[in-house]
Amino acid sequence: MRSLTADVSKGGTELIQSDMLERVEPKRVLRILVLYAGVGGGHESAARAICAAIGEVDPQASAECLDVLKLAVPLFANAYCNGYTTLLQKAPRLAGYLYEVLDDTSSDRSTFVDQLRFHVQVLGLNKLVSILTQKPWDLVIHTHFLPLEITAGLRRQGKIDIPHVTIVTDLFVHRLWIHQPCDHFFVATQAAAEHLLDCGISSGDLTVSGIPIHPKFSRHPTKEEYQKANGVDGTRPVVLELGGGLGMGQMQEAFLFLLKIERPLDILVVTGANRSLKDALDRMEKGKRHRVQVLGMTSRMHELMSIADLVVSKPGGLTVSESLSCGLPICIVSAFPGQESYNSDYLLENGAAVKINKIESLTSKVSGLLDNPVRLRELRRNAIRLSKPLAAFAIAKKALGMAAKYSLGKEASCRNQNGPLL
Repeated sequence: MRSLTADVSKGGTELIQSDMLERVEPKRVLRILVLYAGVGGGHESAARAICAAIGEVDPQASAECLDVLKLAVPLFANAYCNGYTTLLQKAPRLAGYLYEVLDDTSSDRSTFVDQLRFHVQVLGLNKLVSILTQKPWDLVIHTHFLPLEITAGLRRQGKIDIPHVTIVTDLFVHRLWIHQPCDHFFVATQAAAEHLLDCGISSGDLTVSGIPIHPKFSRHPTKEEYQKANGVDGTRPVVLELGGGLGMGQMQEAFLFLLKIERPLDILVVTGANRSLKDALDRMEKGKRHRVQVLGMTSRMHELMSIADLVVSKPGGLTVSESLSCGLPICIVSAFPGQESYNSDYLLENGAAVKINKIESLTSKVSGLLDNPVRLRELRRNAIRLSKPLAAFAIAKKALGMAAKYSLGKEASCRNQNGPLL
């Protein structure tokens, strides 16, 4: 089967090609709506990466980034967001089971569940329906399947005709990401593309672009600049511990086992929105062997990853893509059943990660890696091979072209109906 990988989104950490930044110059301002659901940090990061790339490719375009859960009925928003995170934290095996059940298309039950879910979501997100039907958008981009399902439903009902595209933010594609009509799908891997082909999606409606990460990750000042800016002098290995935007997983336990490593380290921990975890780590006795920084929410992830030698993290789609773009080997901990398990398998199969099956083995595994430069170089090479640091630009250029085509079509239709515009 032919490769569907976008030519402008090759692996590696090369600088942005001049042809990638060719400016799209429509005759009018294009209005693009980028929708995500604020469940975890990855979907928002992907949405903001696309908005930033659109702004660089066409500074005249208007790209609005919107969290649909902020528009939702409070009861719906709380149930959707808190229910998901609570399930992952308290009953991960049940979450994994539900992931597989919802991915099953073999029974009539799935059709009934789909219809029920759509009607509940429309009721909970009535403000989103109004925004989609009453404003003159030229394109809608989705980095989460919740608004995608609503937009596709409105298209089927003939209530809107706006083109819309889907950016899958994991390495594999769950059935919830597949809603027709949808004008284009952007996926992370060739395996994801082949799965969509098996589901009946046309090859012309698919691009293996990679998961979009912020343009900051495609620009690399000297490592020394980032080290100085982040209080690292380069004399010790740097280990970066992450838990996604919400600071989930076994972060506190992993931190304790990192402290037991005998070799002096710079340990950088990012707890994201998990303030209670940050407070707990701040209070913890850390000893004098390692230099430790505990950060909460940060806009400097590209800097931290650029100076790190190893990342210890659960394998969320955005974390994986950002790490790969920096050639950063990943020690996988706390992979949640479902999409993160698939992400983990992909990294392990391609030699870009090691897995900590039991948290008690973290000390010896990380120590072993840091003491084995040959193995670290191998992991780094494989990470760079898998990386697609320019994905956001590939998607932005395609999206702007689609938006311009739709906008010109609207103008032509208006001229045919009303005569030339003055």
